[in-house]
Amino acid sequence: MRRRGLTLLVLRWFLLGVPVLLATGGYLYSLYFGYLHISLRDVGAADGRVTAASLHLLDAEGEVIATGSTDTVYGAVRLDEPDFGDCAADSVAERERWHACRRQRARWNDDLAGRVTALSLAAGDCRFSNIPLHLRVNREAALTWWIPLPRIGGTPDAHYFASVSLNLRECRLVTRG
Repeated sequence: MRRRGLTLLVLRWFLLGVPVLLATGGYLYSLYFGYLHISLRDVGAADGRVTAASLHLLDAEGEVIATGSTDTVYGAVRLDEPDFGDCAADSVAERERWHACRRQRARWNDDLAGRVTALSLAAGDCRFSNIPLHLRVNREAALTWWIPLPRIGGTPDAHYFASVSLNLRECRLVTRG
């Protein structure tokens, strides 16, 4: 009888302790690795895309800490890390280099997110300087990364988000964030 009580106690601690340890590990991981997503939207354009724009991320002193651009088709923002670029891999042989680059870039993004305070942007004939940028952070994956389901698991990286709405016809800032 005593042995059964001990077995139930160990089982309870295991069932409660393992998920808590995994979630804690995921949260700690998310403190050091992250991805930065900046959304630019043109409210004056039919498709809302800001294409072929160049941008600079600025720190609190107004120094440029990263540069980037939007592509010419979808308007996706791509930041250029000075040491290792954008981690593009053209072949299966480069897959290991790509994985190492993505880890290094995730660490760089996390560091960058903690320092960025403003955005300067040039799109067409419009120039915008020192747009205050307030990043929102999502660390939800840190708690559920270990669950083996398609839409729940994954790496427990932090995700930083900011969005800026512009009217490029009038060269006017609509919203920032």
